[in-house]
Amino acid sequence: MTRLILTATDSGAGCLLGARIADTVIPLGFRFVWGALPSAVELETMLGPGSLDHFPQRRIREFHSQGMGILDLCERCEALELWFDPMPNAQLMLTQLLDCLSSRNSIVPKLTLFQSNVDIAEQRPEALFEWKPPGVNIRKDHLETASMTWRAYRQPTPQDWLGLLSKDLAALPQLRQTVLELLEELPMPATGLGATEMRIVELISGGNASPFDVFPGYQKPNTRRVFDYVELERCWTGWLAVRRLQYPASTRGRSPRKCIGTRPASRDIGTASCR
Repeated sequence: MTRLILTATDSGAGCLLGARIADTVIPLGFRFVWGALPSAVELETMLGPGSLDHFPQRRIREFHSQGMGILDLCERCEALELWFDPMPNAQLMLTQLLDCLSSRNSIVPKLTLFQSNVDIAEQRPEALFEWKPPGVNIRKDHLETASMTWRAYRQPTPQDWLGLLSKDLAALPQLRQTVLELLEELPMPATGLGATEMRIVELISGGNASPFDVFPGYQKPNTRRVFDYVELERCWTGWLAVRRLQYPASTRGRSPRKCIGTRPASRDIGTASCR
């Protein structure tokens, strides 16, 4: 049986390839937490015909052919595994992918989700069975949750994204934390800064800070507090009312974060936007 794994990053794919648990591992590598979101046409191109033309022939083996796309490969393989970690960009990729696949009845029955609690790229291939998450067959509630989340993220203002906190997101267990982390990157009323900027200010305020001290990656994780739903709702409702924020038509189709500013969304300063 031919097994295909789709995952978020090149480094994560390298870990899974090293573990030799699938015939083919494809890293998607999309960027949804930085800059404007791709248009519907661009998203189709990223998964459609020709999207694997740049991929090494040895990695796709007998499936390699000019014009091959990721969705074509999903159709041809007998088992399809989705390996995604808790990083916000990975979670957004997962929701977009499930939303795209939800209408493909030939693919959905083959889908199994492995939702990791750790960054896949930072794990040792030989220790796979120490951190390997349980596989879950994709059901209707997974697809509905993913589609709802992806629609909210594509809205030109953040209200729908905030509204996700009152929804049942349990089907995708890492999703609620992603919603909170991206909301925290919006400017806070008192300072106009998001969580990442506040962490940078905290590091600088100690004095004698070098660039490495300000962007320390995993060695000095962002220790900001995660707000609860009531506080977030009060905070952002008040902020929008006071500012009377107007979103120009040119921002339609972008992420809520892009309309207010582009910031890396992650637990770790300096590295998160690269996941």
